[in-house]
Amino acid sequence: MTEETKPGPRSTPRRTSLLPDRFPVRRTILILLSIAIVVGVTLGTVATLREGRFTGAAWQGFVISGIARGSVYALIALGYTLVYGILFMINFAHGEVFMSGAYTAFFVAAALAEHNFLNANPIVSIFLILLVSMVTSTAVALVLERVAYRPLR
Repeated sequence: MTEETKPGPRSTPRRTSLLPDRFPVRRTILILLSIAIVVGVTLGTVATLREGRFTGAAWQGFVISGIARGSVYALIALGYTLVYGILFMINFAHGEVFMSGAYTAFFVAAALAEHNFLNANPIVSIFLILLVSMVTSTAVALVLERVAYRPLR
């Protein structure tokens, strides 16, 4: 056997370049866009605070409202993830379960306010509203599972 036909590991050329073979264009664009959004929001916030359009208390309300709204979105996304992860089916009626709780809370609060119980006992009213809306959402979810999902399994 000659030296050329000898079996053995092939020698692969080593990369000496520090850059990858393919430049990550999409990732770079996303990073630059994220930086631009953060800078824009920061500059807008500073400008409105300097001009006095909104007070510090108003900004505090904006932050609390944003956190509350983001928490609701996170709960809905978590619900979708859990349902899909367990059942391997998308629950398109997931919003119905959330809205049943929200409407129940609204109507219970309106009924309590009509009888002046909401103003007289606000802490008890909040717990009562939460309890009734959670029970309603749970009942809607259980009925939905029994009627729609159980036959599909």
